[in-house]
Amino acid sequence: MTTRLRRRVGTTVLLVALVGAGAVPSSAAAAGTTAGAAGSVRAQVATPIADDVRAFRMDVRATLTDYRTRYGNRLTTAERQRMQALQGQVDRQLTLVELRTARAERLSVSSASSAAKLEAAREASGAFDRAHASAMSSLAEVEPILRPKLSLFEGLEAKGDLDDMLARYDEIGGAIHDFEAGQRR
Repeated sequence: MTTRLRRRVGTTVLLVALVGAGAVPSSAAAAGTTAGAAGSVRAQVATPIADDVRAFRMDVRATLTDYRTRYGNRLTTAERQRMQALQGQVDRQLTLVELRTARAERLSVSSASSAAKLEAAREASGAFDRAHASAMSSLAEVEPILRPKLSLFEGLEAKGDLDDMLARYDEIGGAIHDFEAGQRR
C-alpha cells in the first residue's frame, strides 16, 4: 500500500471511529444545555462563528449516527464502548469550542475591557486547538481497530466524508484564530 493511500485510508478513522457509538447521555444533556444557552446568546448578540461550530457539531453527530447504523455491527462490544467514549469526548469538546467562541463573540461587542475580550478569544482558540489535537490523537488510536473492518470502497467513502468535515473544521479554526488576532489589535 502506498504511503498516500495508507494516509488517506488512515484519516478515515476519525469519522468512522465513532461508528459503534450511540448518543452518550452526558453529551446529549450537554448538547441540550448548549442549545438552550446558545439560543439565549443569539437573542442578545449574533455569534456567527459559534453558530458555525454548532452546525458542524450537529453534522458530525448526524454523520456518525449514519455510520453507526451502517457499520456498528462489525465492532466488538469493547470496540463499540471505546468508540462511544470517543464520540462523547468529541461532542463535549465541540460543545466547549462553541460555548467559548460564543462568549468571545458576545464580549467583543460589549463594553468589557480589551483584556477580557482578548482572554475570551484566547480561550476560544485554546479550546479549538485542544479539540483538534484530541481528534488527531483519537485517529491514531482507532485506526488499527477500524481499518480491517471496512472494504476499500467503504474506506474511500468515509475518507471523502472525513476530508469534507476536516476542511470545514479547519475553516472554523481559522475563523476562531483570526477572531483572536482581531482582538489583539
